Amino acid sequence: MKTLPVAAIAALLFAAPAFAQNQAGINAPKYGFAVVDVNYVFKNHPQFREKLEGMQGEVQQIEQQLKGKAQGLMTLEQKRNSFKPGSDEFKKADEELATGKASFELEKNRLQKGFLEKEAKAYYEAYGQVQAEINRYAKHYKIGIVFRFNGEEPDPAIRQQILAGINKPVQYQDSVDITPDIIAMVKASYPAKNPSKTSVANPTAGNSGQY
Repeated sequence: MKTLPVAAIAALLFAAPAFAQNQAGINAPKYGFAVVDVNYVFKNHPQFREKLEGMQGEVQQIEQQLKGKAQGLMTLEQKRNSFKPGSDEFKKADEELATGKASFELEKNRLQKGFLEKEAKAYYEAYGQVQAEINRYAKHYKIGIVFRFNGEEPDPAIRQQILAGINKPVQYQDSVDITPDIIAMVKASYPAKNPSKTSVANPTAGNSGQY
């Protein structure tokens, strides 16, 4: 009997879809429907987390850049105020200050817009990846519908969270939470460069039947 090389076996294993089922969603195929905590999946999405962490550095750079220009405007305003109101020096400094403020606002809006567009793109790409894995999982197990739910328990001291919990569309689920399975599939398909930084603990997700 001819055996495959170790490398070939490994290639087949990694190429195969990650359909190992977690106990949290064991009843989903039986009932034909499932629930998934999309927010929690996003928190544990390797590529998405890496992009957000990288964008945090960009935010700091933008803040420093704007802070430097704002300090320059403050210095220019102090210089203008040192002149006698109505004098040629005051008028010249005032015009320069007005031009600087307008330029500052334009630059701030441009940087903010660029960042928001980049952030939106990151969310859109991650959403497409998560949606693809949910669809793949549902088709594999012949699940007819997957509901979105929130598996995080509300803080009893925060009224807004309590009201949100009361209004949850899914109040109970009987081991149809496929969140852990989708996270495993996402991580298998989109591995992180630094896995130690991509996991966010959520002790309530997938552990209880009541939400």
